[in-house]
Amino acid sequence: MTSAGTSPVGAREPDSVPSPPYVGPMWCSACGVAAHESLCAPCRRTCVAASDRVAGNLVVRAPYLHEGAARQLVLRVKYGGSPRALSVLADAMASIVDPAILALVPIPRTWVRRWRYGVDPAKALARAVSHRTGIPVVAALSAPIGGRANAGAPRAQRRPPAFIARSGVPDGAVLVDDVVTTGRTVNAAARALGGAIGSALSATTVRGVTSLLRTADPGGTWT
Repeated sequence: MTSAGTSPVGAREPDSVPSPPYVGPMWCSACGVAAHESLCAPCRRTCVAASDRVAGNLVVRAPYLHEGAARQLVLRVKYGGSPRALSVLADAMASIVDPAILALVPIPRTWVRRWRYGVDPAKALARAVSHRTGIPVVAALSAPIGGRANAGAPRAQRRPPAFIARSGVPDGAVLVDDVVTTGRTVNAAARALGGAIGSALSATTVRGVTSLLRTADPGGTWT
């Protein structure tokens, strides 16, 4: 049963259009120099693999730490909607998705920032990962019109948007975001959904955020 104003559990995102891998002239997606692959060798060496982390009540999985070329790729998607950077990050995210995941729930950007930068990074990443894995995107969250930007603000001063649940989510769903820093945003999104999701997938996570993030216990499950 759904409450008034919500959609049925598992409703597919109506405007979801697959984001195919980028095909075009080869140059590094992070620094822009000529390269035979999507990332040049120097940039590839700066991409550091991330461990699974716990943020509040969520297990967070990301392919990279938010530094070096991986950070630059996220910024290119976040503020420029770069299809090349999006493709590189989506490939990496798709490679670590657990087979048990049944739905991707993007954490939406506020309407003001979406209008300003012309892209909703989590939604774009979720669509691209969906295209690679076949896992459906479920638009279960709405973001407010505006709000204070967290990027660049001291961690103690960051506040998540007040998300609203648009629909329920199916079992096996995972939240999707571009980067997890303090973990406040992903946890706010999970709370808006009534705690129905216990995990998140992001392109990058921040190293050494010990106040809210810690490496997941060995043997911990990704569900």
